[in-house]
This record gives sequence, structure tokens and C-alpha cells, in this order.
Amino acid sequence: SCHIRIDAGVVPGYNVSPFYDPILSKVISYSARSRGHAIRGLGSALDQYLLKGVQHNVPFVRDVLRNRDFVKGYTPTSFIGEHYPDGFSGGRLSKKETAEFAVIAREIGRKRGLLMKGPPLALANARGNYSHDGDEEEEEEVVVCMGGIFGDIYRVSSKTHDDGSVTANVTKMPKNSGSLDAGSEPEEAEEESHAIALSSMDYEPADNFAKVVISGEIRALQVHGEDETGMLKLTMYGSDEDVLVMSPGEYQLACHMNEPKPKDLGNFVMSPMPGTLISYGVQEGDIVEMGQELCVVEAMKMQNVIRSHKAGAKVGKLHGVVGASLRADEVLIEFEQMESA
Repeated sequence: SCHIRIDAGVVPGYNVSPFYDPILSKVISYSARSRGHAIRGLGSALDQYLLKGVQHNVPFVRDVLRNRDFVKGYTPTSFIGEHYPDGFSGGRLSKKETAEFAVIAREIGRKRGLLMKGPPLALANARGNYSHDGDEEEEEEVVVCMGGIFGDIYRVSSKTHDDGSVTANVTKMPKNSGSLDAGSEPEEAEEESHAIALSSMDYEPADNFAKVVISGEIRALQVHGEDETGMLKLTMYGSDEDVLVMSPGEYQLACHMNEPKPKDLGNFVMSPMPGTLISYGVQEGDIVEMGQELCVVEAMKMQNVIRSHKAGAKVGKLHGVVGASLRADEVLIEFEQMESA
């Protein structure tokens, strides 16, 4: 078996400092069988290692453990630069794993609805309803929005069997599709359908974890809760997702909603990581050039020079205070809006 050891670096009431290495704990795996067995054991342990209230690197470590080069032992000093040239933006799942994630999310939502006696999905007929009448063999069809209502859309047609197992067919749909009527075929589906077999699921609404057997594999997902809109916050393999389960009818109406435009952050310089603001290299009113040093942020005993991504821009405001602790993405500098030519 794989042995797991946790060396805790904090105790209740301890303040995690941004200075030096803000280590919370070390999770260590050991297996006399093989490196691969130890890696799988560590991955399983991290899937069941719940941290709340602080930023942490568990999703990144979990993603690294699934990297083929890491599994093979190819880990040069350039590993992160080669595999994460644009930084880490979340755990990456295969197409089938995403389909499995959609089915598990649907079943977590269904079980929460049943046990908490929640209302049926809006505008749902029998195919998408939370069944309270015990008719488990009837096929149910829902729309699962991975990443929220404006995220990736999956049609999940599932059937619950007498032994509690679930078989489902999952198809990724075009966004804002008008072809999600129950029983209709997808128009110009972006990806192939996946047949998913969920053998069992151990989950109660008060639990932080859902333990499932899916595609013959034991898996643990973290369940962070559900907001007032019904959005579930889940984590699988280090991939954090906001998941919304809707009836086909509700989704058809949702297609008429306009997606909010993202805020333009081009005039802001933000801290790339938690740390301490050491100094500014500019003052309010300065005109900066491309690549010019703007400020220095210290993190994990290293000083990181933040440089300008603009040429000819005027510094409007310095937001940070030298010597202050910083959060990741905290605004440091704001440029004045440049007039259009």
C-alpha cells in the first residue's frame, strides 16, 4: 500500500506570514512498489486534503502529478517553464474526464435536491426533474454548465438503475444553442458524445467530499458548497469548477441573456503573487516606456521586478504602500486612460 505522511506547519491561531516560505504543511507519499504507485497515492491524498480560507498550491501540485513527463521522472529545472509557459490557470482535464465531471456534478445536484427536498429544476418536465416518486428507471435529461451559465455546455441524458448505478450519455453543445429540446439531436455538436458509467456515489449534503466509482476508478471530489442561484462549487483532480445544472427549458431561456463584458484591466498593473511591495521605480505623472521598471515585489525570498507592458503611458495613481503585504492580483499602479488618436 501507499503510505501518506502529513507534516503540519501551522496550528490553530497561527498567523501565516508572507515572509520566507509560507508553508502550511507537507504531504508526503511513499511506496515500496513503484514511483507511479507513490504518485497515484499522493494524488489521491491531495484530492482529499481540504484547505479553506487561504490561497494554496494544491491544484498546481495535483496537475503536476498528472503530467506525463513528471510521471516518467523527467523533471529538469526548466519543467515549469516548459509545461506552464503562461503560468498555471487551473487543473486540466481530458474530454472524457470533463464529461465524467459533468455526470458527477449532475448526480451531486440531484442528491442534494432529493435529500434536502429542494424544488424541481425550473421549467423541467419528467425528463429533467428531481424525481420524488421513486421512478428510477426513467431517463432524465439536463443541461450542465461547466464554468457557470456562460461556460461550456453539456447535455446529460442519464438513467438511474435499481442498484443505484447511473449510466449517462454526455454531449458538448454549441453555446447559445436553440436545439436543446428534450429528445432533439444537437446541431453541429462541437465534440463527440461520451458514454459514462457511474457505479456508485457516497455523498451527503453536509459532506465536504463526494466519493465515487466511475469508469471503474475510485475518485474523490471536493464539494465546497452551493450558492443561492444553485451554483455548485466543486474540485476534481485540482480543477475548480462552478457548475450549474439546468433543465433544457430553463437553458433555452438563459440563451437570451447577454454575457457580461470582462473588465478592461489594460490600464492596471497588478501583483503577480502574494508578497511584499519593496519599492516603486516611478512616480505619479511619469511617462513610462515598454519594459521600464515599475516596482519590485518580494516573494519567497526573491525580488521580482515588475515592468511596464505599455509605451508612452502616464502613471495616474500608485495604489500600493511600500512595505505593505500584497495579495495576488492586488492593484499596484493605474495608468491614465490614453486618448484615441
